[in-house]
Amino acid sequence: MRILFITLLLITKISSSQENVELNVNALKYEINDEFERFNDIRDIVNINKLHYYFKSDSILIIENDNVVLSGTNIKLIINNKLQIKDATYNFWTDNPNPEVILSYKVTRVNLILNQNPFKTISGFRGNYNLEIQEYSNDSLIDKYEYKGKFKSFEEISKESVEYKWVVNQNKPEKNYINSNGVYINPEVPPTLKSNYNGLIKEIRKIEKLESKNIRAFIVINEKGKIEKSPIRYSYFLNDKQKSELTKLLIEYTEWYPACVDEIAVKSQIPLIISIE
Repeated sequence: MRILFITLLLITKISSSQENVELNVNALKYEINDEFERFNDIRDIVNINKLHYYFKSDSILIIENDNVVLSGTNIKLIINNKLQIKDATYNFWTDNPNPEVILSYKVTRVNLILNQNPFKTISGFRGNYNLEIQEYSNDSLIDKYEYKGKFKSFEEISKESVEYKWVVNQNKPEKNYINSNGVYINPEVPPTLKSNYNGLIKEIRKIEKLESKNIRAFIVINEKGKIEKSPIRYSYFLNDKQKSELTKLLIEYTEWYPACVDEIAVKSQIPLIISIE
């Protein structure tokens, strides 16, 4: 995995020469190991490659692929009901930023293939894509490369099916894995929430122009059961003010029982989803 130095999001619109989505019922098979990074929406497993998709309106579908472990990628594709790609975003981050090196990314081309028209039917939705990316350091072009990803929704697929079991087996995490910052990724006893969400949700609803009704983040909980201010990684694209307000609220309004390994409290990282609907 590429190790870079700072998180910086650059949204690149490609509407000046809108690219069309290709429909192919035989779109790339998901359940094989190849050069494509895989993303899915199975919630029953510890899944570091997550698929999220939702309709912003009757004519706009947003597809998000998030990869988070020691470092990660955030990919966002927006398509309209004419099957045109309206926006494409690529972001890479790491937990060890160097403030003197500002990295940004520009998506110059997208090749997206879907197995069906999602505006007609969403069941069994899957696809794959190639992104051509330019990487900039302090506004100077330093690299060009291709990113390949594929995704599949398992929401209506039986847990007893061959493909479902294959994905679960592929995603079996290593227990008590520790990252370079001494944080447990999959501790023996994961942290659990001590407080309730009522006050937190009430305050989150006051944040201006917050479009998402589901807040998704990767948080670090220390040995005392408190969320640490840094790093918190939000998988929904928020502005700096929204991130700052959310971080403050998460720290102030939640208390946790910390993760434990061999009956000793440890620092751990977990995914967090809060529904404010």
